[in-house]
Amino acid sequence: MSFLDRFFAASEERRACIDENYKNCGAFRTGQFDGEGPPDFSSVAHMEAAVGEVMAGADDFYSLGNSDPDYDLSAGGLSFNSAVFNGQVNSHVHVQIIKPKTDLSRAVIIVPHWNAKQDDYVLLAKILSWGGHAVFILNLPHHGKRTDATPNHVANDFLNANLGSAIASIRQSVVDVRRLTEWLEQNGYNQIGLIGVSLGSCVASLVAAFEPRISKCAVLMTAGDFAETVWTGRATAAIQRACEGHINLKQLQNIWAIISPQNFIDKIVSSDMELLMIGCKRDSVVHFKLGMRFSQALSKAGAKLKIRVLPCGHYTLGSFPFNVVMVSMLLRFFRR
Repeated sequence: MSFLDRFFAASEERRACIDENYKNCGAFRTGQFDGEGPPDFSSVAHMEAAVGEVMAGADDFYSLGNSDPDYDLSAGGLSFNSAVFNGQVNSHVHVQIIKPKTDLSRAVIIVPHWNAKQDDYVLLAKILSWGGHAVFILNLPHHGKRTDATPNHVANDFLNANLGSAIASIRQSVVDVRRLTEWLEQNGYNQIGLIGVSLGSCVASLVAAFEPRISKCAVLMTAGDFAETVWTGRATAAIQRACEGHINLKQLQNIWAIISPQNFIDKIVSSDMELLMIGCKRDSVVHFKLGMRFSQALSKAGAKLKIRVLPCGHYTLGSFPFNVVMVSMLLRFFRR
């Protein structure tokens, strides 16, 4: 390893350990993901078959349904009922709003990373607002106000060794973004962009496949295969260990196919939106090669895709000078 490789590896590992003691992935389970039937599938094969059936009707799976959103706009924020509603605190979506001085018709939605804190994206939102965009920061399921867990340093309920939890959480995140997009359109925003970071990039990529009202989508530190990302990523190592001996990677890919953006590339391309992908060459959470594989598949299918690569790691993207370069890339992309 070169000096730079060793430097970034040490820095990444140090930051990865910050919330490590709060992670609790639980025991391996083939849990339900749509609220129907017994709490667990009878076997891995049974769950694979159930996901196969859902894949055939993916548009319905990610649809908004007919529930009442009950939008509530207050000072600095918007709240509404999730289309995946069960009456619990997680069913109520909260959105931070940062508006530009000039009231324009351009909006950008930010979908944060796993375990993002309340104000992690406020500075980015303010910078984008200086560029003339109203910015809407989505509160992911099981994060912040959407959880009863104490302490809530880690959103264990979003992603854990219960395979159904990830499907249910990603699905809810996608329909929450779609419902927010609906509100934006109803309130006069005719150019709606989307930013997804890490786990949020998976959500954003799926929104790109199923939400035609998005015109531009930027994904940071992303990959097309959700299962392989979790199986190989540093931040999800405990989940991989809990799954070992119960399921192999191929089976996990079949089960998490419904939340893997690579399976919906044709839908992403047919949306005709502009895409920006920012990857990190020393990323040990979402491995760089997985992102490049996804980008190559998108390009081969004819996507309007721009690819940018930074020499840092997953966590160090938030450090100077990489954060400045990343923000400038986003500003240029959404200003055009």
